[in-house]
Amino acid sequence: MDELTAPLPFAGLRIVDLTDEYGVLATRILAGLGADVVRVEPPGGDRLRSIAPTLRTEGGEEIGLYWAHFAAGKRSVVFDLSSEDGRRDLERLIGSADVLFESGWLADLDRWGLDWDTLHARNPELVYTSVTPFGLDGPRAGWLGGDLVAMAAGGLMSLCGDPDRAPLRVAVEQGSAQGALQAMVGTLIALRARKLGAGGQRVDVSMQEAVSNTLGNAHQTWVMDQLVFRRAGGGRATTEAGGTRLVWEASDGYAAWGRRPTEMKLLHQWMTDEGAEPTWDAEEWSRLPVVGRNAPPPERVDPLNAEIAAFFRRYPKMTLYEDGQRRGLMVCPVSTVHDLFENDQLSHREFFREVEHSEAGRALVQPGPPFRMSASGWRTGVPPRLGEHTREVLDALPSEVHSSNAATKQPEHLDSREIFAGLKVADFSWVGVGPMAAQTFAWFGAEVVRVESTYRLDTFRDNTPLAPGEGPDRSGYWANVNRDKYGMTLNLRHPEAREVARRLVERADIVTESFAPGFMAKVGMDYEWVRSVNPRAIMISMSMEGQGGPHLGFKGFGLVLQATAGVTALTGWSDRPPVGTGVAYTDWFATYLAQTSLIAALEHRDRTGEGQYIDLSQLEAMIWGLDDAVIRYSATGEILQPQGNRHRWAAPHGAYRCAGDDRWCAISVFTDEQWRALREALGTPSWADARFDTVEGRKTHEDILDGEIGAWTADQDSHALAERLQAAGVPAHHVNDARDLDTDVQLVHRGHYWPTEHPVIGPMTWDAPAYRLSATPAYPQRPAPRLGEHNEYVYRELLGYSEEEFVELMVSGATE
Repeated sequence: MDELTAPLPFAGLRIVDLTDEYGVLATRILAGLGADVVRVEPPGGDRLRSIAPTLRTEGGEEIGLYWAHFAAGKRSVVFDLSSEDGRRDLERLIGSADVLFESGWLADLDRWGLDWDTLHARNPELVYTSVTPFGLDGPRAGWLGGDLVAMAAGGLMSLCGDPDRAPLRVAVEQGSAQGALQAMVGTLIALRARKLGAGGQRVDVSMQEAVSNTLGNAHQTWVMDQLVFRRAGGGRATTEAGGTRLVWEASDGYAAWGRRPTEMKLLHQWMTDEGAEPTWDAEEWSRLPVVGRNAPPPERVDPLNAEIAAFFRRYPKMTLYEDGQRRGLMVCPVSTVHDLFENDQLSHREFFREVEHSEAGRALVQPGPPFRMSASGWRTGVPPRLGEHTREVLDALPSEVHSSNAATKQPEHLDSREIFAGLKVADFSWVGVGPMAAQTFAWFGAEVVRVESTYRLDTFRDNTPLAPGEGPDRSGYWANVNRDKYGMTLNLRHPEAREVARRLVERADIVTESFAPGFMAKVGMDYEWVRSVNPRAIMISMSMEGQGGPHLGFKGFGLVLQATAGVTALTGWSDRPPVGTGVAYTDWFATYLAQTSLIAALEHRDRTGEGQYIDLSQLEAMIWGLDDAVIRYSATGEILQPQGNRHRWAAPHGAYRCAGDDRWCAISVFTDEQWRALREALGTPSWADARFDTVEGRKTHEDILDGEIGAWTADQDSHALAERLQAAGVPAHHVNDARDLDTDVQLVHRGHYWPTEHPVIGPMTWDAPAYRLSATPAYPQRPAPRLGEHNEYVYRELLGYSEEEFVELMVSGATE
């Protein structure tokens, strides 16, 4: 079905958009999915309109490219909220809305008497979502934030960067992106609860918690092994100095590849075929572990790396990518935004879309949908002119806002486990994105059956940290992304497996898979088969680069895929090679878009009774995390470059060394008022003169500024310094690592880490969602299943096999 003519899954949903950078990505994606997103602007226009760079129109006005990207598909109304009429119009608009989504207006709404209690009383069905740096309650609820502070407080900075320099943030704002994406999922779950009679509710999203959910296995490693992961330059963050090298110089830039024992023979053959004459033993290196007690020491790894580096430097990064992948190596290019436009896979899939902007008098390029839905559409849209829709919106509103009265239906008490109760998920996915997407449905009551095989264990089951002993059930990493599921084993390649799978699919509402493209067809379980078995089923495939295209067989994982998607190239220092995030970051981006797509497909099915197929390319999904980089390149040719921790319109903006081993404080100053507060906290030193009174001056003299602040922080306790600066009105936070997160007063207060006893691992704390639902909060239930733990229950109780049939399946090997 053509996405331009297909029905939009959230058509009819009205969202009042009061977001700033923290939440605007969510409302942009929901507008693409058909929601009527009404952007409220002051008479002079939204601040986001003026973010540089801008394009000059034929009429002499300026169009900000950031605005053009994030406001596409929305409507604009102008309300003068300093006037009583303007506030009444806003109240009327909110009274008509399904969702109020805000991330920068909270204090103003409260001051104007439009607090949650008032709004809820007047519109009991309203879902009110707030994205704030630290959440709405707790000892740091009022702390100032921003992307840098969120990255520091959430722990990702501690894993990102070179070990001999300050921790790094990702140059495109992932603290904001994560807060927005996780808020979007929480909002959609609250809307599902409303369908069941729960009424409206508050969705409280902490950016700190959202970032803390992206750390891979770092937190579990601290809790289970008391080991702290450290940043490792262009490598995987590990507890060992240097980590595993991931970024390699190519003849025209950089490529990403991580040494894996299974690829060493392939690499040796490639080098031999090209006349490189490798001196290392392929058999030996295919047996040596990459990390851990038995891994080879640096004096053995360094000569190997030197030979590989010399080989990679021979070739352009796209040659390494395409030739290496076709030989079976997970090599990826460190893509700039320009490279994304040259990527054959993205071109084949027509991911980038030209959109005519009448104000600009030209076409600009936007990313296409973050996932492809076979029966639902996507609206690219254009940004609205200032106040373009004020009159049509106001004319459609009731003239007065009426408070609810006793006759209004009272919301029903609804346990969070009832939201997806009755929903059945056949989870054939593995590793990160798919299991996490399915787990969210399990948290809210869906019956999720995780299908595995003893013949090829999930990669995460062998991944550290591991509890003592033997067996496949010891991984904290695997257990963290598979809680509240039923576990069964099934060898999909066995002749009897297809009938078992048929019974699973026949009763399923959702079928998930994240294997390499073609695998499900090979075992006879592609979407055509799924649809023939169950036309109402929603199937999602979550592959690296999507189903179809010249890179169809290309493989990867989050640590290297982030390079293809452009994240690695934007993370680093201007005078050094890029480094990437140090974690499999794309997993923790794509999963929330996968969840969104599945809820959107459920909305479509509620209206039509129709299932559908979702093709989620993790590459395409991650490109939605690049802020305005795509439209900026298309309009100006500018290729964003890594700049350490510096920000386009803030200074100082960085992590500054403090007393102690690898202790740092993140400080970000966006306004002149914040600078004056910082200057006073500095003791008004003589060097802090008029040069620094404006952001332009601070940016001009940023090297001097950073040096002076770094000298001031060097002997201070980072925690105490952050407390002092926040009390003075300066956004700041200690750069948390995994051990700090465990005792962070804000995370502890908000109960971010869920305690659950695991039968093999023992007592453990696990990641919780970053959203808090006021009426239907999620809470921990069962630990992740042991391998095949629920076989008898699933085969006999859920699938209807008799005891004799179940035994026959076990004897045949189908259940292995």
